[in-house]
Amino acid sequence: MPLVAPACLAYAIGLLAARLLPAVAVTAWAAFALALGLVALLGYLPRVGSGAALCLLVSAGGLLVGTGASRREATCAASLASAGAWRVTLDADAMPGALVSGRAHQAECDSRARLLVSAGGAGAGDDVA
Repeated sequence: MPLVAPACLAYAIGLLAARLLPAVAVTAWAAFALALGLVALLGYLPRVGSGAALCLLVSAGGLLVGTGASRREATCAASLASAGAWRVTLDADAMPGALVSGRAHQAECDSRARLLVSAGGAGAGDDVA
């Protein structure tokens, strides 16, 4: 149980680093964390405990998951930006002058969107184009 908090923190740091750092730095950090974690876990670094080794591996997992999510979001954002029209599922009622949040859909991509309604109206949960 004492490893739960450090492991969660290591994973969160990995996710955050994947969002904020350039791809080269993320790749280098993930490779370093994986290599050092495995070497320490196998017992070749006696001063590094197994808990620290596991946290390094969890951090590398967070980096890899965060990198995949960032790439998927960038691809979807580019797909949505190049589309001529979007389908958006509204989170709240829309009326002229309202700023409404929703989810924009394009092929297999799904992204958050905010719409400024200039005319017409629709209810929460409705799909609009």
